[in-house]
Amino acid sequence: MNRDEILQRLQNVLDGHVKHHLGYLGQEPYKSNLFELFRLACNGGHLDVNAAQRLTGDAIRDSFNDRWFIDLDDNERNVAQDVVDDLLRRWDEWHYAWDKRK
Repeated sequence: MNRDEILQRLQNVLDGHVKHHLGYLGQEPYKSNLFELFRLACNGGHLDVNAAQRLTGDAIRDSFNDRWFIDLDDNERNVAQDVVDDLLRRWDEWHYAWDKRK
């Protein structure tokens, strides 16, 4: 799975929980979905220090902000900002774990 596919799937997982309240961080399938994406990123070499576009927690967080606002007009941006802020709060809860790989 390439970097963009992983980013899109991460955003989809978090987005589902933000918009549809699909559970808490420790619940299934939320937790297993994120661990599966971490495994795919790791196995794909996207977490390696020498990766061209390394998928760090900060890089993922930045991509959410960039991707979310594509194709939105000004009114939609204002409404969407609350949703994006919630999505980023959710990611911040996982950010530490993503970067703690040894």
